[in-house]
Amino acid sequence: MAWPGITALLRLHQEQRLPTPLRPFARPGTTGSLGFLSLLDVGVAGPPDAEGYAGREPGLWRYQQGDFTVFSLEREVLAQVRPQLRFEPAERPAQFRLHVGDVASARLTPALNTLGYLRTRETSLGNLRLMHALEQQLHVPGPDCRAAAELVLDAKLICPLGGKYEYRETPGGPGQWISTALESGGAGGFLDVNVPEGYAAPPLNWFRGLTMDATMAGNDLSAHIDVVMQLPPAAAGATVATQ
Repeated sequence: MAWPGITALLRLHQEQRLPTPLRPFARPGTTGSLGFLSLLDVGVAGPPDAEGYAGREPGLWRYQQGDFTVFSLEREVLAQVRPQLRFEPAERPAQFRLHVGDVASARLTPALNTLGYLRTRETSLGNLRLMHALEQQLHVPGPDCRAAAELVLDAKLICPLGGKYEYRETPGGPGQWISTALESGGAGGFLDVNVPEGYAAPPLNWFRGLTMDATMAGNDLSAHIDVVMQLPPAAAGATVATQ
């Protein structure tokens, strides 16, 4: 079983090799020489047992094996990672290495997607509130509020959810501005959010992985970062159409 997430790998020796778990695991820190990660030892209870595990439930666990020291909040994670620890060739010497796998299937992704939708929806609602305020406080005619807002901001009002802002007349009452993206659900409070089916918040809709290594020499920091990206279907279609 794999734990999608972030694997942080640190070594304080500049050598052409790096420790690599075969699969990412949850909430770890791994280092050949503890360095500043020795602060994590404060949260580890007791000395290591015969198998090299130290800690207790609930709390932080540590596993030591040769040049490897691994931290996790779950002993089972350490047990899964233990047989996977090994060295493999590296392109460059580094003191810090970070690998982030594809987060699309991570257990945390639904919660992050919900949070992203909440923030994006709030931005769209903010534009609607601005147009409503222009009508209510400055008495701008309803249908003209979008043009007035864009004149004041010197920018176009675009719904970040992909919908369109439209002014709708209501029977027997004043009209109002709405976003077509908010018409078909997506309501609910912070603890009861109805995220539209198929919605993927940036960067979850394009981020597919990251690999980074860095070296600190005096006051100079040298880093190499590779980001794996996959254009969302709509953006990919637009790119092809413009070629």
